[in-house]
Amino acid sequence: MSARLESPLKKMHPAASMTYSGALIVMSLVFPHPLFLTGVFLVTVAAIAAAESFDGFEKYFKAGFYTMISIAVLNVLFLHSGETIVWKWDSVPFFGSVAITLENICYGAFTGMRILAVLSAFYLYGTIVDPDKALRLVSRFAFKSS
Repeated sequence: MSARLESPLKKMHPAASMTYSGALIVMSLVFPHPLFLTGVFLVTVAAIAAAESFDGFEKYFKAGFYTMISIAVLNVLFLHSGETIVWKWDSVPFFGSVAITLENICYGAFTGMRILAVLSAFYLYGTIVDPDKALRLVSRFAFKSS
């Protein structure tokens, strides 16, 4: 019987793992372009596949996807900016006049994509960084209380 080999991403030094996943998180938060966000998400999913950690990712993806859809819907309901009107209701209870614009739909979808990319990068961090090794790395710089 052969022993199962550990993924190379899980064997990395904790500083390298923290830097890699941190860079994915920062790129997801800093760059607003939807193609870039999609690329960061796909790179993160490829890294999760390389780390052989797809077991729990399905739950994170479902939660992120439902969050993405709800953000898009709430953005359409509460923000009334944009030029390209897709649909307009004159009288909606509790909301008044509601105009669904293409810009609101796109902005909500891109914001949801950003949340999905950040959530995936945090999942990657949780799977490739060993907490004990990370604590040992950070404890060198921590304040000593006694």
